[in-house]
Amino acid sequence: MRRSLLLPLLAPLLFLAACGQQRVGMPGGGGSGDGGFQQRAAAVARAWRLNPPDQDWTHGFVPLQDLALPPADGFPDVATKQAFQAGLFRLKGSLPDTPASGSVRFPDGSLLRVPVVGARTAYRLLDRGGAACNGPTTPPPARDSQPATPSGGVTSTSLGPCTALTVTGARLSTAPLRTSRGVATVPVWLFTVEGLSGPVGRVAVSPDAVGQVPEPPALPSLPADARLEAAQDLIGVGGESLRFRVGVSPCDKDVRARVLEDDGVVVVGASFSRTYGSPCPAIMMLDPVRVTLTAPLGGRLVVDVVTGRPLALNPAAQAP
Repeated sequence: MRRSLLLPLLAPLLFLAACGQQRVGMPGGGGSGDGGFQQRAAAVARAWRLNPPDQDWTHGFVPLQDLALPPADGFPDVATKQAFQAGLFRLKGSLPDTPASGSVRFPDGSLLRVPVVGARTAYRLLDRGGAACNGPTTPPPARDSQPATPSGGVTSTSLGPCTALTVTGARLSTAPLRTSRGVATVPVWLFTVEGLSGPVGRVAVSPDAVGQVPEPPALPSLPADARLEAAQDLIGVGGESLRFRVGVSPCDKDVRARVLEDDGVVVVGASFSRTYGSPCPAIMMLDPVRVTLTAPLGGRLVVDVVTGRPLALNPAAQAP
């Protein structure tokens, strides 16, 4: 992303000063059987305090959720939802592709002027190869959504029978989006799709004006406890409620969501117990869990306790 040389130089210091107080919680109470969560989460939070995000975090546009937006009313069936998550679209007709300028409005009322791509370019960013589907039957497995700009590449290899969503038109509008500066109002292209009651959206901000979520800092040599589950993504943020998914195996029991709150970062994960003595399938299932924060999330970064990596909001995971 392009950066202004006039941005204040005090943001890292302010971030450090704001990150002192920590609060640890777990739905249903705490205890010593937390899988080592508290110790590791405190170390992860401290690593982020010592390595604050750059100037883009407090002065630019850094999305903290996927840039492809599902329809407000959800999907009519599983195949359609999977096609959206896999980025399988077809275009019927043509779309304008005239770039323009727009604004991102943040919760504090401040505006950031940003370049806006045309509808055709936004469609290319949304589509991951729907033209290669040669039938409307069995959908492919959904790929995980990416927190920043999705790939715009279109493969020429046939995917076999699969569902693709047919786009018939587009209009420029705005939509709320979770960012490093809170929930902002951003320009989006809304695409009309055959068979859907509402449009599918794609953030219209040009990719070169989109800041990247920071990489996790180097963590201390503290091994992750084998009883800790890593958080995979966020699926819901509302008020003090935070919902996320953890990767579990069929043998994991008593999965309990865990959270450590800091003024600048929120560390999440889960503890579990495991049944031994019989073979366990080597598969990972995504288990949705919920924690309650002591204050609204705001622009705080949510990170995984095992890897320290930031988690992006994936609203399509919970769309009906």
